[in-house]
Amino acid sequence: AADELTLLFDPPLEHGTIYTLSVDAGVADMFGNATATAATYRWQIDGPLTLPPAVADIGDDNGALVANFDVLTIDGGQADYFDFYIAHAAGATPSTVSFLQHLQLVVTAGTLSPLDIVYLRTELNPVVPAPARALNVDEHLFRVYLDATAGAGLVQLELGAGFADTAGNPLAADWQMTLNS
Repeated sequence: AADELTLLFDPPLEHGTIYTLSVDAGVADMFGNATATAATYRWQIDGPLTLPPAVADIGDDNGALVANFDVLTIDGGQADYFDFYIAHAAGATPSTVSFLQHLQLVVTAGTLSPLDIVYLRTELNPVVPAPARALNVDEHLFRVYLDATAGAGLVQLELGAGFADTAGNPLAADWQMTLNS
């Protein structure tokens, strides 16, 4: 280990980014041993264990996938929910606590009442009714039940960039989708 250097990065390095480390000639270790020449090292963070989680799809309580500005029904019943399909790194799972800490449902316009979130994790419960599509390998489903009074308006789904999986890989950027109700 006399010829090793350990670098710790806080915050962690970003997936897909190429980094360069340059060491000048004459840099000395704690014993006074200096580098004879300058050196440059390049690397990219791109392994399957470092893939950041991402929202792959959103499903609604009608068993359909929804896209930005689609119409969805929020009628104040117990069946109102969204399915979040989260893609993640191999061997990791999205953190339930992190998901709940970084999820926001915001009424941006209209007569909808504030939304209360009730959470259901797929692995611990049978998914009934069935989601809009089957889960892919390295994908996780969060079903978020809503408690809202019927009305019309825009609902913005937001998942903050601080959301991370169990390996510590964070969402690359804030994610948001706006839906009409």
